[in-house]
Amino acid sequence: SSAAVTRAAMPWLPSAAPGRCTPPAIARVYADLEARLAADLERLHEAAPPRFRRFAYMRHAGQGFEIPVDLPAGAIDAAFAARAEAAFRAAYKARYLTGDPAAAVEAVDWGLAAIIPRGGVEASTAALPASGEPPATRDAWFPEAGGFTPTQVWRREAIGPDTIVGGPAIVEDAEATTLLLPGDTACLGPGGHLIIAINAAAAGVSRP
Repeated sequence: SSAAVTRAAMPWLPSAAPGRCTPPAIARVYADLEARLAADLERLHEAAPPRFRRFAYMRHAGQGFEIPVDLPAGAIDAAFAARAEAAFRAAYKARYLTGDPAAAVEAVDWGLAAIIPRGGVEASTAALPASGEPPATRDAWFPEAGGFTPTQVWRREAIGPDTIVGGPAIVEDAEATTLLLPGDTACLGPGGHLIIAINAAAAGVSRP
């Protein structure tokens, strides 16, 4: 499989200001994104019909960072905002093991992925090839480990769908550096996002 991704920016505060970004406005964004992807796929001469997947980068209102969230399929109707907000809160709690139910939710970017099946391989794994590059090792300071500790340094593209990264470790890519403390583990989720289990070793969890 392969995936073509395009994004659009539109602020959205469903909890604080439900009228700020209405379902028709969101539907227009996704209609525009689908048209852009259709034009790209036509230029690529793709014969297989794509499967579209919605996502957004969302955060608690006023927060300085966002997380990627898979959005529900189906009609973008009056219930869509509530379903999207619920998806964000579930993703945030899964990532950070906490949440703020009273905080408003903000979507910073809307995105749409076109996934084209090839060779009968499941799209969720085929879109995530690993480079096969082994991790490097360098000493990093971890107070939890009592000082400098040998630490694996992974390139993000080297992590495959079946790879489990154990902390202490550092995961580097072009946009961010992720630190895994001793006892943490990380793996790729179905959408290619890095999922971290905090202190997984103590909890007896091998995979987030």
